[in-house]
Amino acid sequence: MADLAFIVDSSGSISTRNFARLKEFLRNIILEFDIGPDAVRVAIIVYSTLPQIELKFNDLQGNQLTAAAIIRKLDNIKHQRGLTYIDKALRKAEKEVFIEGNGARDESIAKVSCFFFLLIFSNINIQVARY
Repeated sequence: MADLAFIVDSSGSISTRNFARLKEFLRNIILEFDIGPDAVRVAIIVYSTLPQIELKFNDLQGNQLTAAAIIRKLDNIKHQRGLTYIDKALRKAEKEVFIEGNGARDESIAKVSCFFFLLIFSNINIQVARY
């Protein structure tokens, strides 16, 4: 049993082609899990200039909560192409996704594990200051 949130880079740092690859990668991961009310539940946040919750843990319930339904939601996600503000996405996940009001399960249940996947397919430029 787990609540699994995918935080997906949808910024201009990712080409349209790589964004499509990222979504295909996520489809394949989702298909590997036992999805259901008493199993794994999924949330999806995309981020760019502003983060957006595409799927909350409680958006799909009962027999609607299937891998196929999650993949349909994933397929409808558009590439935002803005700036890359992962910090805003992480705050949104903490304050708006991993809360009981949006379907995150009660932490007092021993079998509940929270997995947090951070998937970044971006070009990252690192500059080292030399003194």
